[in-house]
Amino acid sequence: MIMKSTTLMAALTLGFAGMASAQNSSIDAVVTLEESTPALALSGESSLSFGAVNIPNGTETDHVCGYLITVSEATPQTSLLEYSEQGSAIDGSAPTPSGCNWGSSGTPDASYGAFAISCNPSSVINFTATWTSGGTTGVELRQGSGMSLRAFLSGTYTALANGGNGAMTATCPNSGSFDVAVGGQVRVGTNATAATDVNFGTVTLDATY
Repeated sequence: MIMKSTTLMAALTLGFAGMASAQNSSIDAVVTLEESTPALALSGESSLSFGAVNIPNGTETDHVCGYLITVSEATPQTSLLEYSEQGSAIDGSAPTPSGCNWGSSGTPDASYGAFAISCNPSSVINFTATWTSGGTTGVELRQGSGMSLRAFLSGTYTALANGGNGAMTATCPNSGSFDVAVGGQVRVGTNATAATDVNFGTVTLDATY
């Protein structure tokens, strides 16, 4: 009886071993890939516009009219000066002896130049701006005095930083974007020719981390 039982157990063990099986399955790996925002990017948004300004009338020999846009809040700060042939400022009350004024209306219609900035949040960015004349006879673009650069939260006039002398340092906000407004000065001589929407120069903004 013992031998028969042992034989039966061995047969059952072999039977179960013959019934064993192996299985496998797999799933796909999926990812959505999107273009990343550049670590630092600049793009021009709007031109620096001085609106209508007068050419000096020539009553004072070689005098020049200077029209300044200073960056402030929503509305640019504007001023004008008449310069002598030696370059000295002699009068800032419109109209000046040479007829310097904001066009026939006498009311400034100026607007900032603006750049859009994309950046890494919390990064400190150094800006440098340059003002270059475009070769239009009798018309010169300059940086001008006072506040020439200002950083605003995008779509607002909430200031992040201010800059004079063509330089500014700003910290990138959590949104990763903001705007930089620029001002400047146009100087107009008696040899300028009356025309509408004259493109007389460029403002270039450089940015580095």
